[in-house]
Amino acid sequence: MSQSVLSWNTMTLLVVAIATTTVITFFAHEIHAPAPGGANIKEINEFESSSRRRQIFTVFTTECSNYQDWQSQTLAYSHQVSQFEGTLVRLMSCDDINYRIPQNSYENYHIVRTPNFNTPYIVYGGDGGDNYSPRNRPNALAYWLNGHASTDKDLLLPGENDIIISIDPDMVFLDNGIHHLESVGNGRGFATRYNLGRDWVTGWAAPFCGGKCEEGSLRDDYDPSYGQPIVLTAGDLLPLAVEWGDVLERMRGVHDGWQTEMYALIIAARALDMQFTVQNMMIANPEDDEEPWDSAHWAADGDSMGKLLSPPEDGGGGSKDSSAVSVLSVAHYCIRLSISSFRWSKHDYHDLDIRDCRASKNPFHLPKLKDKEAISVSRNEPLVSSPSSSVEEIIPRETIIRNRNAWLLDNTWNPARCAIAAYHAEFCN
Repeated sequence: MSQSVLSWNTMTLLVVAIATTTVITFFAHEIHAPAPGGANIKEINEFESSSRRRQIFTVFTTECSNYQDWQSQTLAYSHQVSQFEGTLVRLMSCDDINYRIPQNSYENYHIVRTPNFNTPYIVYGGDGGDNYSPRNRPNALAYWLNGHASTDKDLLLPGENDIIISIDPDMVFLDNGIHHLESVGNGRGFATRYNLGRDWVTGWAAPFCGGKCEEGSLRDDYDPSYGQPIVLTAGDLLPLAVEWGDVLERMRGVHDGWQTEMYALIIAARALDMQFTVQNMMIANPEDDEEPWDSAHWAADGDSMGKLLSPPEDGGGGSKDSSAVSVLSVAHYCIRLSISSFRWSKHDYHDLDIRDCRASKNPFHLPKLKDKEAISVSRNEPLVSSPSSSVEEIIPRETIIRNRNAWLLDNTWNPARCAIAAYHAEFCN
Protein backbone atom coordinates (compact mmCIF):
# COMPACT_ATOMS: atom_id res chain seq x y z
CA MET A 1 0.00 0.00 0.00
CA SER A 2 1.49 3.35 -0.92
CA GLN A 3 2.77 5.27 2.10
CA SER A 4 2.50 8.70 0.50
CA VAL A 5 -0.18 10.96 1.94
CA LEU A 6 -1.68 13.94 0.18
CA SER A 7 -2.40 17.04 2.22
CA TRP A 8 -6.13 17.44 2.83
CA ASN A 9 -6.27 20.69 0.84
CA THR A 10 -4.48 19.11 -2.10
CA MET A 11 -6.68 16.04 -1.95
CA THR A 12 -9.84 18.15 -1.85
CA LEU A 13 -8.80 20.17 -4.91
CA LEU A 14 -7.98 16.94 -6.72
CA VAL A 15 -11.36 15.45 -5.88
CA VAL A 16 -13.25 18.53 -7.07
CA ALA A 17 -11.25 18.74 -10.28
CA ILE A 18 -11.79 15.13 -11.16
CA ALA A 19 -15.46 15.19 -10.16
CA THR A 20 -16.18 18.07 -12.52
CA THR A 21 -14.94 15.96 -15.42
CA THR A 22 -17.22 12.98 -14.84
CA VAL A 23 -18.33 10.90 -11.91
CA ILE A 24 -17.08 7.78 -13.66
CA THR A 25 -13.59 9.23 -14.10
CA PHE A 26 -13.51 10.21 -10.43
CA PHE A 27 -14.05 6.69 -9.18
CA ALA A 28 -11.94 4.98 -11.86
CA HIS A 29 -8.98 7.23 -11.05
CA GLU A 30 -9.11 7.13 -7.28
CA ILE A 31 -10.13 3.57 -6.50
CA HIS A 32 -8.57 0.57 -8.11
CA ALA A 33 -7.67 -3.00 -7.43
CA PRO A 34 -4.03 -4.03 -6.95
CA ALA A 35 -2.02 -4.22 -10.13
CA PRO A 36 -1.07 -7.72 -11.31
CA GLY A 37 1.98 -8.99 -9.49
CA GLY A 38 1.65 -6.81 -6.41
CA ALA A 39 -0.84 -5.25 -4.02
CA ASN A 40 -0.93 -1.68 -2.83
CA ILE A 41 -1.48 -2.78 0.76
CA LYS A 42 1.63 -2.79 2.89
CA GLU A 43 4.01 -5.58 1.93
CA ILE A 44 5.03 -8.07 4.60
CA ASN A 45 8.01 -10.30 3.88
CA GLU A 46 8.06 -14.00 4.66
CA PHE A 47 9.91 -13.53 7.93
CA GLU A 48 7.42 -10.95 9.20
CA SER A 49 4.47 -13.06 8.10
CA SER A 50 5.69 -16.03 10.09
CA SER A 51 6.86 -14.11 13.15
CA ARG A 52 4.25 -11.43 13.79
CA ARG A 53 0.72 -12.02 14.94
CA ARG A 54 -1.93 -10.73 12.57
CA GLN A 55 -3.18 -7.31 13.60
CA ILE A 56 -6.90 -6.55 13.91
CA PHE A 57 -8.45 -3.39 12.50
CA THR A 58 -12.12 -2.72 13.23
CA VAL A 59 -13.26 -0.21 10.62
CA PHE A 60 -16.48 1.75 10.19
CA THR A 61 -17.51 4.50 7.78
CA THR A 62 -19.41 7.70 8.43
CA GLU A 63 -19.87 11.15 7.05
CA CYS A 64 -19.11 14.24 9.15
CA SER A 65 -22.19 14.98 11.22
CA ASN A 66 -23.19 15.42 14.83
CA TYR A 67 -25.42 12.36 14.48
CA GLN A 68 -22.57 10.09 13.50
CA ASP A 69 -20.13 11.72 15.91
CA TRP A 70 -22.01 10.53 18.99
CA GLN A 71 -22.44 7.06 17.47
CA SER A 72 -18.69 6.98 16.77
CA GLN A 73 -18.00 8.03 20.34
CA THR A 74 -20.26 5.22 21.59
CA LEU A 75 -18.47 2.64 19.44
CA ALA A 76 -15.06 3.92 20.58
CA TYR A 77 -16.19 3.78 24.21
CA SER A 78 -17.47 0.24 23.70
CA HIS A 79 -14.19 -0.78 22.05
CA GLN A 80 -12.24 0.66 24.97
CA VAL A 81 -14.27 -0.60 27.95
CA SER A 82 -14.64 -4.08 26.45
CA GLN A 83 -10.87 -4.08 25.83
CA PHE A 84 -11.52 -5.26 22.30
CA GLU A 85 -8.35 -6.35 20.58
CA GLY A 86 -6.70 -4.19 17.94
CA THR A 87 -7.29 -0.77 16.43
CA LEU A 88 -10.59 1.01 15.80
CA VAL A 89 -10.66 3.16 12.64
CA ARG A 90 -13.34 5.66 11.64
CA LEU A 91 -13.26 6.37 7.90
CA MET A 92 -14.90 9.79 7.81
CA SER A 93 -16.09 10.68 4.31
CA CYS A 94 -16.13 14.46 4.55
CA ASP A 95 -15.72 17.33 2.09
CA ASP A 96 -15.71 20.00 4.82
CA ILE A 97 -12.04 20.67 5.55
CA ASN A 98 -13.06 22.83 8.51
CA TYR A 99 -15.21 20.20 10.20
CA ARG A 100 -14.29 20.03 13.88
CA ILE A 101 -13.89 16.42 14.95
CA PRO A 102 -14.75 15.61 18.59
CA GLN A 103 -11.73 15.27 20.83
CA ASN A 104 -10.30 11.86 21.56
CA SER A 105 -7.70 10.44 23.93
CA TYR A 106 -8.19 6.73 23.28
CA GLU A 107 -4.90 5.61 21.77
CA ASN A 108 -6.43 2.69 19.84
CA TYR A 109 -8.98 4.88 18.05
CA HIS A 110 -8.08 6.75 14.86
CA ILE A 111 -10.08 8.97 12.53
CA VAL A 112 -9.14 8.88 8.86
CA ARG A 113 -10.51 11.42 6.39
CA THR A 114 -11.57 10.40 2.91
CA PRO A 115 -13.51 12.27 0.24
CA ASN A 116 -17.28 12.05 0.43
CA PHE A 117 -17.94 9.70 -2.46
CA ASN A 118 -21.62 10.54 -2.41
CA THR A 119 -21.10 14.21 -3.28
CA PRO A 120 -20.48 13.81 -7.05
CA TYR A 121 -23.69 11.81 -7.40
CA ILE A 122 -25.65 14.59 -5.73
CA VAL A 123 -24.00 17.50 -7.55
CA TYR A 124 -23.57 15.93 -10.99
CA GLY A 125 -26.21 13.20 -10.95
CA GLY A 126 -28.89 15.14 -12.78
CA ASP A 127 -32.59 15.17 -11.90
CA GLY A 128 -31.75 15.86 -8.28
CA GLY A 129 -28.90 13.38 -8.22
CA ASP A 130 -28.69 10.11 -6.32
CA ASN A 131 -28.19 10.93 -2.66
CA TYR A 132 -27.16 7.57 -1.22
CA SER A 133 -24.62 7.84 1.60
CA PRO A 134 -23.99 4.04 2.01
CA ARG A 135 -21.90 4.18 -1.19
CA ASN A 136 -19.21 5.70 1.00
CA ARG A 137 -18.52 2.36 2.69
CA PRO A 138 -16.98 0.35 -0.17
CA ASN A 139 -15.35 3.39 -1.75
CA ALA A 140 -13.83 4.67 1.50
CA LEU A 141 -12.52 1.19 2.35
CA ALA A 142 -10.85 0.89 -1.05
CA TYR A 143 -9.49 4.43 -0.85
CA TRP A 144 -7.95 3.76 2.57
CA LEU A 145 -6.54 0.32 1.73
CA ASN A 146 -5.01 1.74 -1.46
CA GLY A 147 -3.06 4.18 0.72
CA HIS A 148 -4.71 7.36 -0.56
CA ALA A 149 -6.37 8.56 2.64
CA SER A 150 -5.17 11.34 4.87
CA THR A 151 -4.34 9.75 8.20
CA ASP A 152 -2.53 10.51 11.42
CA LYS A 153 1.13 9.60 11.75
CA ASP A 154 0.50 6.94 14.39
CA LEU A 155 -1.86 4.77 12.35
CA LEU A 156 -0.07 2.17 10.28
CA LEU A 157 -1.83 0.76 7.26
CA PRO A 158 -2.77 -2.90 7.58
CA GLY A 159 -0.63 -5.63 6.12
CA GLU A 160 -2.06 -7.91 3.47
CA ASN A 161 -2.71 -10.70 5.98
CA ASP A 162 -4.06 -8.51 8.77
CA ILE A 163 -7.69 -8.86 9.82
CA ILE A 164 -10.29 -6.22 8.94
CA ILE A 165 -13.64 -6.16 10.72
CA SER A 166 -16.06 -3.92 8.83
CA ILE A 167 -18.78 -2.80 11.22
CA ASP A 168 -21.64 -0.27 11.44
CA PRO A 169 -21.22 2.81 13.66
CA ASP A 170 -24.45 2.01 15.54
CA MET A 171 -23.14 -1.24 16.98
CA VAL A 172 -21.79 -2.11 20.42
CA PHE A 173 -19.31 -4.88 21.26
CA LEU A 174 -20.57 -7.67 23.51
CA ASP A 175 -17.22 -9.31 24.17
CA ASN A 176 -13.57 -8.41 23.93
CA GLY A 177 -12.23 -10.32 20.98
CA ILE A 178 -12.54 -12.12 17.71
CA HIS A 179 -12.39 -15.90 17.38
CA HIS A 180 -11.37 -18.36 14.65
CA LEU A 181 -8.75 -16.09 13.04
CA GLU A 182 -7.16 -19.16 11.50
CA SER A 183 -10.22 -19.53 9.25
CA VAL A 184 -9.88 -16.03 7.72
CA GLY A 185 -7.89 -15.65 4.51
CA ASN A 186 -7.46 -16.90 0.95
CA GLY A 187 -10.83 -15.54 -0.13
CA ARG A 188 -12.68 -16.78 2.95
CA GLY A 189 -14.19 -14.78 5.78
CA PHE A 190 -17.16 -14.39 8.08
CA ALA A 191 -20.35 -12.33 7.83
CA THR A 192 -23.43 -11.66 9.92
CA ARG A 193 -26.77 -13.26 9.17
CA TYR A 194 -29.60 -10.98 7.93
CA ASN A 195 -33.06 -11.82 6.66
CA LEU A 196 -32.58 -10.98 2.99
CA GLY A 197 -33.83 -14.22 1.49
CA ARG A 198 -32.33 -15.90 -1.56
CA ASP A 199 -34.62 -15.54 -4.59
CA TRP A 200 -33.32 -12.05 -5.38
CA VAL A 201 -29.89 -13.48 -6.29
CA THR A 202 -31.18 -15.39 -9.34
CA GLY A 203 -33.81 -12.72 -9.99
CA TRP A 204 -33.18 -9.01 -10.40
CA ALA A 205 -29.54 -9.24 -9.20
CA ALA A 206 -28.37 -11.96 -11.62
CA PRO A 207 -27.23 -9.54 -14.39
CA PHE A 208 -24.67 -8.02 -11.98
CA CYS A 209 -23.08 -11.33 -11.03
CA GLY A 210 -20.86 -12.10 -14.02
CA GLY A 211 -22.83 -15.22 -14.95
CA LYS A 212 -22.42 -16.79 -11.52
CA CYS A 213 -25.97 -16.26 -10.27
CA GLU A 214 -28.02 -18.00 -12.92
CA GLU A 215 -30.75 -20.51 -12.08
CA GLY A 216 -29.19 -23.81 -11.09
CA SER A 217 -25.76 -22.30 -10.43
CA LEU A 218 -26.19 -21.94 -6.66
CA ARG A 219 -25.45 -24.77 -4.29
CA ASP A 220 -28.20 -25.72 -1.88
CA ASP A 221 -26.09 -24.59 1.08
CA TYR A 222 -25.23 -21.18 -0.44
CA ASP A 223 -26.36 -18.44 1.97
CA PRO A 224 -26.67 -14.99 0.35
CA SER A 225 -28.37 -13.35 3.34
CA TYR A 226 -25.62 -11.51 5.19
CA GLY A 227 -24.17 -8.12 6.00
CA GLN A 228 -22.13 -6.17 8.56
CA PRO A 229 -20.07 -6.99 10.47
CA ILE A 230 -17.91 -8.83 7.98
CA VAL A 231 -14.44 -10.23 8.68
CA LEU A 232 -11.76 -10.57 5.98
CA THR A 233 -8.05 -10.05 5.49
CA ALA A 234 -6.98 -6.69 4.12
CA GLY A 235 -5.67 -8.44 1.02
CA ASP A 236 -9.12 -9.89 0.30
CA LEU A 237 -11.10 -6.80 1.32
CA LEU A 238 -9.35 -4.44 -1.11
CA PRO A 239 -10.42 -6.14 -4.38
CA LEU A 240 -13.82 -6.88 -2.84
CA ALA A 241 -14.34 -3.22 -1.93
CA VAL A 242 -13.48 -2.16 -5.49
CA GLU A 243 -15.93 -4.66 -7.01
CA TRP A 244 -18.50 -3.85 -4.33
CA GLY A 245 -18.47 -0.16 -5.19
CA ASP A 246 -18.73 -0.91 -8.92
CA VAL A 247 -21.63 -3.33 -8.51
CA LEU A 248 -23.42 -0.87 -6.23
CA GLU A 249 -23.44 1.86 -8.87
CA ARG A 250 -24.70 -0.49 -11.56
CA MET A 251 -27.40 -1.74 -9.23
CA ARG A 252 -28.64 1.75 -8.40
CA GLY A 253 -30.24 1.91 -11.82
CA VAL A 254 -32.67 -0.88 -10.95
CA HIS A 255 -32.69 -0.94 -7.15
CA ASP A 256 -32.79 2.38 -5.32
CA GLY A 257 -33.61 1.10 -1.83
CA TRP A 258 -31.53 1.61 1.30
CA GLN A 259 -30.20 -1.97 1.19
CA THR A 260 -28.56 -1.70 -2.25
CA GLU A 261 -25.14 -1.58 -0.61
CA MET A 262 -25.83 -4.87 1.20
CA TYR A 263 -26.99 -6.59 -1.98
CA ALA A 264 -23.96 -5.24 -3.85
CA LEU A 265 -21.57 -6.69 -1.25
CA ILE A 266 -23.08 -10.15 -1.65
CA ILE A 267 -23.03 -10.08 -5.45
CA ALA A 268 -19.47 -8.69 -5.53
CA ALA A 269 -18.29 -11.52 -3.29
CA ARG A 270 -20.07 -14.03 -5.54
CA ALA A 271 -18.48 -12.55 -8.66
CA LEU A 272 -15.00 -12.78 -7.07
CA ASP A 273 -15.58 -16.30 -5.70
CA MET A 274 -15.11 -15.11 -2.14
CA GLN A 275 -16.86 -17.21 0.46
CA PHE A 276 -18.37 -16.08 3.74
CA THR A 277 -19.31 -18.31 6.62
CA VAL A 278 -22.56 -16.73 7.79
CA GLN A 279 -23.06 -16.61 11.55
CA ASN A 280 -25.47 -15.14 14.08
CA MET A 281 -23.13 -12.44 15.35
CA MET A 282 -25.72 -9.78 16.12
CA ILE A 283 -28.84 -9.03 18.15
CA ALA A 284 -30.95 -6.04 17.16
CA ASN A 285 -34.67 -6.82 17.15
CA PRO A 286 -36.62 -7.97 20.22
CA GLU A 287 -39.30 -9.49 18.01
CA ASP A 288 -37.00 -11.46 15.70
CA ASP A 289 -36.75 -15.06 16.93
CA GLU A 290 -34.21 -15.85 14.19
CA GLU A 291 -31.63 -13.78 16.03
CA PRO A 292 -29.54 -15.69 18.59
CA TRP A 293 -31.61 -14.85 21.64
CA ASP A 294 -31.07 -18.36 22.96
CA SER A 295 -27.38 -17.49 23.32
CA ALA A 296 -27.83 -14.09 24.96
CA HIS A 297 -27.04 -13.78 28.64
CA TRP A 298 -27.59 -11.07 31.20
CA ALA A 299 -24.51 -9.33 32.55
CA ALA A 300 -23.04 -11.04 35.56
CA ASP A 301 -22.32 -9.03 38.69
CA GLY A 302 -19.43 -6.71 37.97
CA ASP A 303 -19.75 -6.97 34.20
CA SER A 304 -20.57 -3.87 32.19
CA MET A 305 -22.47 -5.60 29.42
CA GLY A 306 -24.52 -8.64 28.52
CA LYS A 307 -22.95 -11.62 26.82
CA LEU A 308 -23.79 -13.21 23.51
CA LEU A 309 -23.09 -16.50 21.79
CA SER A 310 -21.43 -18.52 24.49
CA PRO A 311 -20.74 -22.07 23.23
CA PRO A 312 -23.68 -24.40 23.82
CA GLU A 313 -23.37 -27.41 26.07
CA ASP A 314 -22.60 -30.62 24.22
CA GLY A 315 -24.94 -33.57 24.17
CA GLY A 316 -23.56 -34.88 27.43
CA GLY A 317 -24.03 -31.58 29.19
CA GLY A 318 -20.35 -31.41 30.10
CA SER A 319 -17.74 -29.62 28.01
CA LYS A 320 -18.45 -26.84 25.54
CA ASP A 321 -17.75 -26.84 21.84
CA SER A 322 -15.42 -23.91 21.11
CA SER A 323 -16.07 -24.17 17.36
CA ALA A 324 -19.64 -23.08 18.00
CA VAL A 325 -18.50 -19.69 19.26
CA SER A 326 -19.39 -16.88 16.89
CA VAL A 327 -16.45 -14.98 15.42
CA LEU A 328 -17.79 -11.71 16.83
CA SER A 329 -20.63 -10.54 19.10
CA VAL A 330 -22.42 -7.19 18.74
CA ALA A 331 -25.67 -5.47 19.62
CA HIS A 332 -27.17 -3.18 16.97
CA TYR A 333 -29.39 -0.22 17.90
CA CYS A 334 -30.99 0.20 14.49
CA ILE A 335 -34.64 0.18 15.64
CA ARG A 336 -36.66 1.86 18.37
CA LEU A 337 -36.59 0.12 21.74
CA SER A 338 -39.35 0.42 24.33
CA ILE A 339 -40.42 -0.87 27.70
CA SER A 340 -43.41 0.44 29.65
CA SER A 341 -43.61 4.13 28.59
CA PHE A 342 -39.85 4.48 27.97
CA ARG A 343 -38.76 4.84 24.33
CA TRP A 344 -35.32 5.20 22.79
CA SER A 345 -34.18 5.48 19.17
CA LYS A 346 -31.03 6.85 17.62
CA HIS A 347 -33.21 8.79 15.18
CA ASP A 348 -34.40 11.05 17.98
CA TYR A 349 -30.87 12.46 18.28
CA HIS A 350 -29.83 13.62 14.81
CA ASP A 351 -28.89 17.06 16.17
CA LEU A 352 -27.06 15.88 19.30
CA ASP A 353 -23.63 17.56 19.40
CA ILE A 354 -21.45 15.90 22.02
CA ARG A 355 -18.94 18.76 21.68
CA ASP A 356 -21.49 21.18 23.17
CA CYS A 357 -20.35 21.43 26.77
CA ARG A 358 -23.14 23.83 27.67
CA ALA A 359 -25.52 20.92 28.08
CA SER A 360 -25.67 20.31 31.81
CA LYS A 361 -27.49 16.99 31.58
CA ASN A 362 -26.95 13.83 29.59
CA PRO A 363 -29.18 14.03 26.50
CA PHE A 364 -30.23 10.41 26.91
CA HIS A 365 -32.70 10.95 29.73
CA LEU A 366 -33.21 8.35 32.42
CA PRO A 367 -36.44 6.33 32.54
CA LYS A 368 -39.19 7.45 34.87
CA LEU A 369 -39.67 5.56 38.11
CA LYS A 370 -42.35 3.19 36.76
CA ASP A 371 -40.21 2.50 33.68
CA LYS A 372 -37.18 1.79 35.86
CA GLU A 373 -39.27 -0.69 37.80
CA ALA A 374 -40.39 -2.40 34.57
CA ILE A 375 -36.80 -2.67 33.38
CA SER A 376 -35.68 -3.96 36.77
CA VAL A 377 -38.38 -6.64 36.76
CA SER A 378 -37.21 -7.83 33.33
CA ARG A 379 -33.53 -8.08 34.21
CA ASN A 380 -32.18 -11.60 34.57
CA GLU A 381 -35.45 -12.99 33.25
CA PRO A 382 -35.60 -15.46 30.31
CA LEU A 383 -35.08 -14.16 26.79
CA VAL A 384 -36.56 -17.26 25.17
CA SER A 385 -39.31 -19.64 26.14
CA SER A 386 -37.81 -23.06 26.64
CA PRO A 387 -39.28 -25.63 24.22
CA SER A 388 -39.15 -28.19 27.02
CA SER A 389 -41.40 -26.13 29.29
CA SER A 390 -44.77 -27.48 30.29
CA VAL A 391 -47.89 -25.59 29.23
CA GLU A 392 -48.05 -24.01 32.68
CA GLU A 393 -44.43 -22.84 32.43
CA ILE A 394 -44.59 -21.28 28.95
CA ILE A 395 -43.68 -17.61 29.22
CA PRO A 396 -46.11 -15.22 27.47
CA ARG A 397 -44.80 -13.73 24.25
CA GLU A 398 -45.24 -10.15 25.50
CA THR A 399 -43.09 -10.95 28.54
CA ILE A 400 -40.29 -12.31 26.33
CA ILE A 401 -40.43 -9.17 24.15
CA ARG A 402 -40.32 -6.93 27.23
CA ASN A 403 -37.30 -8.82 28.60
CA ARG A 404 -35.50 -8.53 25.26
CA ASN A 405 -36.13 -4.79 25.10
CA ALA A 406 -34.62 -4.45 28.57
CA TRP A 407 -31.59 -6.52 27.50
CA LEU A 408 -31.02 -4.39 24.41
CA LEU A 409 -31.42 -1.16 26.37
CA ASP A 410 -28.80 -2.44 28.82
CA ASN A 411 -26.44 -3.17 25.93
CA THR A 412 -27.04 -0.17 23.65
CA TRP A 413 -28.75 2.78 25.34
CA ASN A 414 -26.70 2.40 28.51
CA PRO A 415 -23.27 2.27 26.75
CA ALA A 416 -24.30 5.25 24.59
CA ARG A 417 -25.28 7.22 27.65
CA CYS A 418 -22.07 6.26 29.44
CA ALA A 419 -20.00 7.18 26.37
CA ILE A 420 -21.40 10.70 26.26
CA ALA A 421 -21.00 11.11 30.02
CA ALA A 422 -17.37 9.98 29.76
CA TYR A 423 -16.72 12.42 26.90
CA HIS A 424 -18.17 15.36 28.84
CA ALA A 425 -16.29 14.39 31.99
CA GLU A 426 -12.99 14.35 30.13
CA PHE A 427 -13.32 17.27 27.73
CA CYS A 428 -15.87 19.64 29.24
CA ASN A 429 -14.31 20.27 32.66
